[in-house]
Amino acid sequence: MKGVGVGEEESAEVAILPNWQDVSLIARDLTTYLKNSAKALPVVLIYNHGLTGWGTTPDQARNHLEILEYVCQYLYLKHLTGKKPESL
Repeated sequence: MKGVGVGEEESAEVAILPNWQDVSLIARDLTTYLKNSAKALPVVLIYNHGLTGWGTTPDQARNHLEILEYVCQYLYLKHLTGKKPESL
């Protein structure tokens, strides 16, 4: 998670935002999240849409999305198998 600004001893939560038909409402919710979050990740999950990420370059934004996708996949497999992280 270091790639999205989360240190080894830190935890993080991915914001889940509603998927409004009016995109300006998504922008409003995202702005509110970024202003009010002490440690906002550069990725949010938009309900019934998917992950949305950003960065200073397109490559950095893609990297942020790949990191979160990997973490989600890892946690899901860990949940399914019941194995400790070291054995996955």
